[in-house]
Amino acid sequence: MSLPPSTWQEHWFEHNQLVKLKYYDDFVAVYFDDDMREAESFWLYQYMSTLAQYTKSHYGDFRSDRLYAIFHKGKYGGGHPSYYYDGSHDFRNVIDCGSDNWQAPSTSSPSWQFDGPSHEVAHIIESTVHGKHNSPCFGLWNDSKWAEFFQYGFYKDIGMTTYAQTKYNEFMSKSDDYPRPGTQWFRKWFSILYSTYGGSKCMREFYHMIHQYWPYQNKSMNWGELIHFMSAAVGTDLKFPAQAAFGWPSEWEDQYQQAMLVYKFTTTPDGST
Repeated sequence: MSLPPSTWQEHWFEHNQLVKLKYYDDFVAVYFDDDMREAESFWLYQYMSTLAQYTKSHYGDFRSDRLYAIFHKGKYGGGHPSYYYDGSHDFRNVIDCGSDNWQAPSTSSPSWQFDGPSHEVAHIIESTVHGKHNSPCFGLWNDSKWAEFFQYGFYKDIGMTTYAQTKYNEFMSKSDDYPRPGTQWFRKWFSILYSTYGGSKCMREFYHMIHQYWPYQNKSMNWGELIHFMSAAVGTDLKFPAQAAFGWPSEWEDQYQQAMLVYKFTTTPDGST
């Protein structure tokens, strides 16, 4: 595996910093701008390596030698991802995060220092796993719903049990206005998938089914296709749990029936024939 460059000139959005390599291993390369303080952000090395290793071992191939993680202090608040097929960030899987505070956070309350990077990595997964381009489901679950599943599973699986419970409580209380007002994505959908169908494994198998049977790079799924693929991933019909979580208009029933006609799966959820 080639060494990551020692410096990297940003050239995207309003970003124009020359960031410097601070840490790398076989899974991640971490870059800081000049305002990042080593003493308050050393913990990021271990955290990002753990996050990158977990992502690869649990969800698979992302067609990039490493995850590249850039951190800024006092500028570019928030975060964004970019992907190996996008020249805007030099064809790398990248997360780019900015905050006024990068001190090691407490595990007893929600913290953006943990959640910002893990949220952006969730986008890397849905948009690149197994060589796909873009997320076919983003238009249905939008910016954060799949990310909540990923974050909870990540924190729980790596032993951050107190923090995982904190996030679980937060996510269980949330509701959104899509696909209908008052939808509780985590409480009525993702937490049920997690607890009933093998934890993080069910979404790993979902992405495997997309890799195997979704022949498009830039086409979005409809609701019927999403539920059909998810049903295949867990090995049982999820139409009725989906109905309870999201409603089930007649248009979705038509989509679901059509999806079952078009996509006839010949592998089991674990990928065997």
